[in-house]
Amino acid sequence: MLSLYIEHASEVRAIISHKNSGGLEIITQSGDRLLDMINDVLDLSRLDANRANLNHEQIELNKFLAVLHSMVLSLIATGILNFPYGKARDFLHYL
Repeated sequence: MLSLYIEHASEVRAIISHKNSGGLEIITQSGDRLLDMINDVLDLSRLDANRANLNHEQIELNKFLAVLHSMVLSLIATGILNFPYGKARDFLHYL
């Protein structure tokens, strides 16, 4: 069902008025994050069952923190979470 929505999201967006488009964007982002989390849980299950290998690779720290920040932005806006964020200057850029 979610994949069907994602496939037709652009068509649905065109139908919904401009006033409601912000809510649709939030729903789309939440659906994408939920799908990513489900895939992460499945990956962890495969690792636990020795059906997958863990490959180590470098990640760009600033990009990772930006994604993490965007994921919790709604909690930050409500004051539930404090997440001071700024680009790392004098820190490792890759992990």
